Amino acid sequence: MGRAASQSAKNCGIRRRKPHAWNAMRLPALLAISMLLGVGAAAGQALPYHVDPSARDLASNLAPVPTIRFLTTADFPPFNYRDDKGELIGFNVDLARGICNALKITCTIQAWPWEQAGRALEDNQGDALIAGLALTPENGALFDFTSIYLALPGRFVARLADAQTFDPAALGGKTIAVRRGSTHAEFVRRYLADSKLAEFDTEIEALAALRESKADLY
Repeated sequence: MGRAASQSAKNCGIRRRKPHAWNAMRLPALLAISMLLGVGAAAGQALPYHVDPSARDLASNLAPVPTIRFLTTADFPPFNYRDDKGELIGFNVDLARGICNALKITCTIQAWPWEQAGRALEDNQGDALIAGLALTPENGALFDFTSIYLALPGRFVARLADAQTFDPAALGGKTIAVRRGSTHAEFVRRYLADSKLAEFDTEIEALAALRESKADLY
């Protein structure tokens, strides 16, 4: 189980800085495209999505927007991470590229450590953050958010050999790997006090602990 507490289980797609005037013109178009892509994905799969099919957004004039500099992280599979060749891949990466292809504009996607990604956006080192930044009053004062395009419940992950005997009512004494400081870590502390909490700096490290039998669940 993972994702930092400062991040939300509800993905809002594109985050952008408020100060730039051209950003204000860009948001409706980005929102419209991201909503359109969300509907398409949901239509082919039985996945939860939160798009109002009757909602309509008018695309703004994108002439002043020659490119969008996306920021994301590289440690949150399957949404944004690196493959064996070091290439940045994942759902959010594909979504960003799909938006840019649909808008026919050039984009870049740069990975930052999660702890620095919000500050990088605030410091104008990117135009939009496509990751799970929490919808808080503090973040709302700094950034504009699109509509939520994906909301995911928490899930336990077990090794295949243990999956058949998994019992959510019998987790006492089990070691559960989570990302340090995540909402899932808080969930384990609050509701699974009889379990053993093993915190790691990234989801990838937590999953590795499960794979190496250093934890019973993720």
